[in-house]
Amino acid sequence: MLGTVRANLRMAELYPDAASRLKRYADAFGGQVHRVVLSIRALDTFWASALAFGVARGHRLPSRCTLDDLADGSRSWREVVEDAAAAFPQAEIQVHPHERFCGRPEQRLAYMLGDGAPVPSKFTHFWRHSAPNLADLRSAVSARGEATSGLPSGDGHWQPFNERQIAALRETYDDDIFWLHSAGREVATLIEESGLDQARKNPPGGANRRGQNDDGQEGKLARAG
Repeated sequence: MLGTVRANLRMAELYPDAASRLKRYADAFGGQVHRVVLSIRALDTFWASALAFGVARGHRLPSRCTLDDLADGSRSWREVVEDAAAAFPQAEIQVHPHERFCGRPEQRLAYMLGDGAPVPSKFTHFWRHSAPNLADLRSAVSARGEATSGLPSGDGHWQPFNERQIAALRETYDDDIFWLHSAGREVATLIEESGLDQARKNPPGGANRRGQNDDGQEGKLARAG
């Protein structure tokens, strides 16, 4: 609904057409939308995953300039959330951090349905739509006759950004979370582990401070995919 990964990569911007796309959905439903749910993700892993999918599907390996443009871009999840709120002014906007819900689909569904709606208690945990790993990427790049020297060795997930770029992307994401805990509370509801009511009213300890908190996030950031 927000747009495509291909368009994100082509424009080097986070869902640049979200406002117009969501407005068309709002018009199609005649304003009868009561809840909109957005899933957001730490930008360093979001863009790493998007780039991996892009390269596997024919995009060239990104240049240093492209990676700098992504790391230093002015558009972040805040703008996407504001686009959704503008398109659906009468709806509740829920924001679900990917790092909190990627392995908990039943809890995400419960928040989406609301009002104590029953959700499945038994299901198979199977990771779908995972980004291609380095071995897959080398195979795809080699198959189309391009050099694989721009990809590191190993078989794990690809992180194309350098330390400075990763730090910039994480700071931007931290700023988005800070905004959702402060002024953004008038626009959207950030749903975290503390639960819906607490997420609306009481930010967790330290959330009123900007900047990174690497210790607090250790073990919680999802792998790219």
